[in-house]
Amino acid sequence: MPRYSFIALAAVSLAAAPVSAQPVSGDSGVVASSTKGFFIGAHVNSTGLTSDDLSDDNESGPGAGLQIGYGFTRRLALVLDGTAARIDSQGDKFTLAHFDISIRYAFTSPTRRVVPYLSAGFSGRNLGFDDVTLDSEDPSSPTGDLSLSGTGFTFGGGLQYYATPKIALGVGLKWTTGEFDTVKFDDVSVDGLGIDATSARINLGLTWYPMGGR
Repeated sequence: MPRYSFIALAAVSLAAAPVSAQPVSGDSGVVASSTKGFFIGAHVNSTGLTSDDLSDDNESGPGAGLQIGYGFTRRLALVLDGTAARIDSQGDKFTLAHFDISIRYAFTSPTRRVVPYLSAGFSGRNLGFDDVTLDSEDPSSPTGDLSLSGTGFTFGGGLQYYATPKIALGVGLKWTTGEFDTVKFDDVSVDGLGIDATSARINLGLTWYPMGGR
């Protein structure tokens, strides 16, 4: 073999060696996402409320929330989520808050950047009005803060895109059904109301996985 041919062959072999040693997309050595371990997130949302006992219209408004959780496996995680939204209903403003504890099931593998999931859990809800006058036609009627609270079940799903193994952008939908069974006016409360209500939330947010990539 001529000398220059041997040199050219050796140069090509050396140049190709590092490339072939590097894992490619889809290789088991590439960690694109990590759903295990502790995580924390924040999101903005649009929240809607439907209740024939409270209003003839579907009410909605913007809000925000925080989320913490722990992935016991790649697929199963426990998630705590708190959200609050401000809703304007024909000039009357009120706050609708949710607190959820749920189980999330992720359809994932370490090499996937796009991870869909489903969730189900238990929720507490609070509907709050500020400076409410019990009888607007009576000048002597007391004014105070009014709230309705209750529990329900929440079902949802969503999609996360991992920009890095530690940072995921996500969009999700939650649907909660249940009752407001307690009304409170300042320090006086009454139980056993049974006001049916359905709420829905569309979330857009960011989640941080500190253990991602390990």
